[in-house]
Amino acid sequence: MLPAQHLPIRSVLDRWLVERGIRARVAATADDTSMVRVLGARGVGVFPVRDALRAEVDDLRQAVPIGPIDGVVESYYAISVERKVKDEAVALVLASARAQFGKGRPLSPR
Repeated sequence: MLPAQHLPIRSVLDRWLVERGIRARVAATADDTSMVRVLGARGVGVFPVRDALRAEVDDLRQAVPIGPIDGVVESYYAISVERKVKDEAVALVLASARAQFGKGRPLSPR
């Protein structure tokens, strides 16, 4: 199971498969990760999972991790009209995102 063709991560996954000579038989595609997770839980096939959602998938009895997809990276963007975040709650969310998804790297300002 793979994300839908129009999603940016799909082209990255397709390239990863080609580079390794893997010919996947795609049983299903989905626009959102929830649907892929539901299908995976029902045993439809192998499916990629973002690190951020790993804990949710670990709770599924039928899902067994088979390994990382090295070199596949997905970007997340936070957009704000403010140059400096003033809201304390937003600042905490951004700090948490930096720690969890940024692997310690500062998020680049845009």
